[in-house]
Amino acid sequence: MWRRRAAGCRRGGPAREGGDDARRIIDAVNDRLARDARTTGREATASHAAPRVRGQLHCYSEGPDEVAGWLARGFHLSFSGTVTYPGSDALRAAARLVPADRLLAETDAPYLTPQAVRGKRNEPAFVAHTVAVLAAERGAEGDALAAQLAANAASLFGSRWG
Repeated sequence: MWRRRAAGCRRGGPAREGGDDARRIIDAVNDRLARDARTTGREATASHAAPRVRGQLHCYSEGPDEVAGWLARGFHLSFSGTVTYPGSDALRAAARLVPADRLLAETDAPYLTPQAVRGKRNEPAFVAHTVAVLAAERGAEGDALAAQLAANAASLFGSRWG
């Protein structure tokens, strides 16, 4: 259903009525949009040298090979519930590479619910599942990582945080 929404289709719209062909077209368009957005983001930030530029890379979805480039541009990398999914090995590998002081976790509520609560509408409390997976992947204690993530958010967002 999220693919239909991303393509501007209403529930029961063209993707449902068009069957597999419509789904293949929508998937191809969404894949292209995602690739283009990542490329555009890299190009737009390439001309700005760190540390002048700071920001959050929302719902990091690339792999370990791209981590260094985003860090060099001054970004904190933020991981959502997708890092908890069984097939997200590359995403977990990327999370292990992010320095502790540049790591963030987010809910992206109401979407991207962590694996432990899949099928439910995502909510802020569920970020604890994401933090638990990040801690396990990084060999860190959960409460210590949560405190680090809160400090990172406060450092990045300043008075807007909290």
